[in-house]
Amino acid sequence: MRNRGPDVVEDAFLNAYPNPARIGCLPDNERPPVLRSLARKELPIDHPYREHLGHCSPCFREFVPYRDAYRTERARVRALRITAVAAMVLIAVSLAVYLLMRKPAGLTPVARNPVISTPAENWAAVTLDYKDASPLRGAEPQRVVREQSAPRRRDALKIVLPLGSDDGQYEIEIVGGPTEPSGAKVWNGAARIQDGLTTLEVKADLSGFSPGHYMLAYRHGDASWRTVPLMVE
Repeated sequence: MRNRGPDVVEDAFLNAYPNPARIGCLPDNERPPVLRSLARKELPIDHPYREHLGHCSPCFREFVPYRDAYRTERARVRALRITAVAAMVLIAVSLAVYLLMRKPAGLTPVARNPVISTPAENWAAVTLDYKDASPLRGAEPQRVVREQSAPRRRDALKIVLPLGSDDGQYEIEIVGGPTEPSGAKVWNGAARIQDGLTTLEVKADLSGFSPGHYMLAYRHGDASWRTVPLMVE
């Protein structure tokens, strides 16, 4: 059988001290704020009106709604805090899983004739924008692809591929030109799509090339090679 002790005690406070003359009660206009403050535990525990509640059922009955409202408010705040903490834990776990599963963004040169870089080397950032070099369709007029330029040094190339290009692994090489270095050099890297643009990042050592006009060849996976013009300065 469930213990009914607390209900019995509360029933006693509610009914055992009728006090019809309201002896010791505060005036009607002063009583509500005091009862509210007592319910919210904003007054000292030895406040004289707290003792009065134990001997005046009418005042205790007025006190109960304030007390219950405060308990409900505290329970709601506690639930919101628990929900917020749970959400933060979920976000942290999701971020950790994402970082563990995310493919490394670092790019490693591979080769028919590998290009080896030293960690201490400085790589100059260079952007090559070929987003408008999309393949022609049907009877579209021939499109002029604007030539991009890169300096003769170790370059961290950020190549904006033609619109509609896939993400994933790519190979690039630089061909043609006045004096292409002996032995074809091929680099690879991963392309990512962001804000509608496919960007491929590759570290390529162009220091062995002579100044002049070349073609930058690239391909996605085992697809056919495509070329765009490149000026090595």
